[in-house]
Amino acid sequence: MNGWLDRIEAPKGIVAVSRKGNKGWFHALKDGIASHGVDFAQCPIDVDVLEQLVLARNRTQHSEDITSNSVNHLKQDLDKFQSHVFVKPSDVPRINDRFNWVRVHVDESNFSQAAESVEMFCKWLERQYWK
Repeated sequence: MNGWLDRIEAPKGIVAVSRKGNKGWFHALKDGIASHGVDFAQCPIDVDVLEQLVLARNRTQHSEDITSNSVNHLKQDLDKFQSHVFVKPSDVPRINDRFNWVRVHVDESNFSQAAESVEMFCKWLERQYWK
């Protein structure tokens, strides 16, 4: 997404959009791309999957509890989405409270789904560049 913006803005002398924002870099990049006429409603994948991939990665790399072997979602992240990619189906109804955490769960199925979504998104975004 960063590279896409670089190709649009740099060669044409267009003022670069902000790539940081209150809602995080993913939304800032998405908003920046949209400001150049890309309609994310036309994207063939659910862009929420990409955001959940970013959030799951961040939780695994920046966990608050370095003594634990498991990584938990933040309740605020779970509340953002109707469908959860990196959560065991049996964990969906659970509440993030003191003793009942919803763990980040990656298996072959959801990893493959996310990888396929990233590939489809990249191909779609590339086509938007050439329009």
